[in-house]
Amino acid sequence: MSSATNTTQPAWVLYSSVLWVVLLSACASAPRWDWAERETLEMIAGNDAEAPAEILLWKSSIYTSSLYSDWLTRISEHRVYRVLQEDGLRYADQIVEFRPHGELVQFQARSISPSGEVRELSMDDLRHTESHIGFQFPLVELGSVLEFITVYEYDGWLFHQYGDTLPSDIPIRRL
Repeated sequence: MSSATNTTQPAWVLYSSVLWVVLLSACASAPRWDWAERETLEMIAGNDAEAPAEILLWKSSIYTSSLYSDWLTRISEHRVYRVLQEDGLRYADQIVEFRPHGELVQFQARSISPSGEVRELSMDDLRHTESHIGFQFPLVELGSVLEFITVYEYDGWLFHQYGDTLPSDIPIRRL
């Protein structure tokens, strides 16, 4: 009788390895959002002569994770506008609504002038209330690109409906 060596691992080793992979992926955070790609920022202006501004990018996501029955919800929003006319200068003043008990974990905002000058905002530039944050882009002029990213985290599962309302008075180039 030959003694063959059994090289297979016991089942518990396989199951524990799978469990660790599942736990690590559950603990991993959603990716950090970054600035819009150059091709988005350099889109040629649309041909709507009446539009005060245009939306170059409007992106939202909801990320939900659970670990041991503790839920985490993350709501991310990324907006890019281009000011086309005097009336579009109103988009320099932004208000972002959120649900109570959320924590702002990422905020990025910048304005890019037609000549390419970039002005970034920081958390110090935010105006906070219980239900929204507000901020104003600096030195906005016709042709400026305005971009912001907000990411909120909430403990628990958001059971109520989340929805965006797109502005109806300006054209949308990319969702």
